[in-house]
Amino acid sequence: GDWFELEEDMLFLTMPDNLYRFDTDGAQLFRVRFSLGAADERWLAPLACDPDSSVFYISGEDVGVFRTFLNEFGSDTVEYDRLMLDAVLAKLAASCEPFGENSTAKRARLYMRSNFRRALTLEECAEYAALAPTYFSEVFKKETGTNFKKSLSSVRLEFAKKLLLYTDTPTATVCERCGFGDYANFIRVFGQYFGASPTLFRKNANK
Repeated sequence: GDWFELEEDMLFLTMPDNLYRFDTDGAQLFRVRFSLGAADERWLAPLACDPDSSVFYISGEDVGVFRTFLNEFGSDTVEYDRLMLDAVLAKLAASCEPFGENSTAKRARLYMRSNFRRALTLEECAEYAALAPTYFSEVFKKETGTNFKKSLSSVRLEFAKKLLLYTDTPTATVCERCGFGDYANFIRVFGQYFGASPTLFRKNANK
């Protein structure tokens, strides 16, 4: 996995397919959780293709705003959560560029990464991209070189790999957390993708 040395006033933007652990060493961490619908999704465009874009640094002026929120409202109130969310989204708006080329695929990938843990259909992603399903399927394949089903499977399998490498989560639970409804299918698809069963993959990684 990627390692970042925690620094004061650092802002991490994580997606549901990120697996992370913070060693705080006494530092205070504040978490703000929001859905795609809470933000203009153009602000999150870099996350669709560049995981390193998830790290931001808060400017001195912004730090003052954050600390004012904390001192005035406290971190366990609804008012604080709402104001902190607004501040984070404003920071994203100032730091991220809108979608450029291949925007349909990037929007779809962003939606996949946010919803892959549950049953997810091409029709649902097409609706999010504001396209008819058939046309969405054509555009997605043209922009990515692969079809929707394989792309979604890739998101799920890459998250499964992280769980197997960095946690002790049982294989059956990994299957569930990655959005695979059928355990036998998960074993088969994982083996085709990585060349080994989940159990053997974990065993070889721990040698």
